[in-house]
Amino acid sequence: MAELNEMKGEAKEEPKAQMAATLDEDSQGDVALLGLAKLWWFKIYLLISFALAVSEPFLVAFPDTTYTAQVIVLALSSALWIFGYICVMIKIEEGGFFKRLHDAFLTEILIEVVCFAIGWSLIFRDPGMASIRCFRVFRFVWYSEFYEAKKGTFFYPVTFFAHIVLQYLEKIGAELCTTNSKGGIVVLGFFFYMAYVFGVSFWQKTGNLLLVSPEGNGSQELSECDTLPHCFLIMLRLTFWDGSGFDYLKSLMDNGSNELVSLLILYMCISAMVLLNGLIGIFGGAFQAATVEEDEGEEAEQTLERIENLCKQLSADVAELKNKNN
Repeated sequence: MAELNEMKGEAKEEPKAQMAATLDEDSQGDVALLGLAKLWWFKIYLLISFALAVSEPFLVAFPDTTYTAQVIVLALSSALWIFGYICVMIKIEEGGFFKRLHDAFLTEILIEVVCFAIGWSLIFRDPGMASIRCFRVFRFVWYSEFYEAKKGTFFYPVTFFAHIVLQYLEKIGAELCTTNSKGGIVVLGFFFYMAYVFGVSFWQKTGNLLLVSPEGNGSQELSECDTLPHCFLIMLRLTFWDGSGFDYLKSLMDNGSNELVSLLILYMCISAMVLLNGLIGIFGGAFQAATVEEDEGEEAEQTLERIENLCKQLSADVAELKNKNN
């Protein structure tokens, strides 16, 4: 009985110990955010900020009627971001002004900084390109780290979805931007290099040829692969089996260039079936790892629940024995 209680206590203490270890390793900004995340007014602040960020993708779809609203939303979002940054600085207990300014600048904040910079630099002269700022909505998934997805609560669907998105973003980031990559950058680099080399080859081979028009009217026109950039794009399109790539392939076939057609088909097989499937396998493995982590967490919760039920049953049995002895 004592051993079971000890196991139960260890199971309950483990998450707290892990969180404490994480906070020790994190920056002061993360610790400050964790403290702010528990406050009711900060939760309202996050909801308002998130609502403004989500509204932007809908507003930019109607530029003629919502331009003023876009500027207002961008201004409000910027003011709220500055307010939140100041709150984090105030919450940090150690260091002077510049140290707090540095500690409050978390890595994920770069998303918002870049998006706000794009928004303010382009919204008055190029509103269309300024719409790129809408990617800042992904910043909010990092806030889900401070909240548990509890079933039955009002925000459970949003919190659970944010947890999944955050796992996927971190896994993709590890594949593309860190030394933990299992080959994502290598495969992409090989793919673009392969498209470039084939583009150079076919540009020099067919750039000045008059090929039969893919329209089927029997006329001849200059090859679509007339420049290196055009030929490079055609190779990329062939990988994704795009129509323009097939038009070029059909022109070569109608022109009787069977050896070039065979080479292009070989390129399609290698690039589309090998390289893209390789990328799917790499990123699929990353997503599977995220799912495994989620499953392990659920198994731990189920194990803890079984231990608690066993302890309750044993406690009831011990009490019943005591009553019988008395």
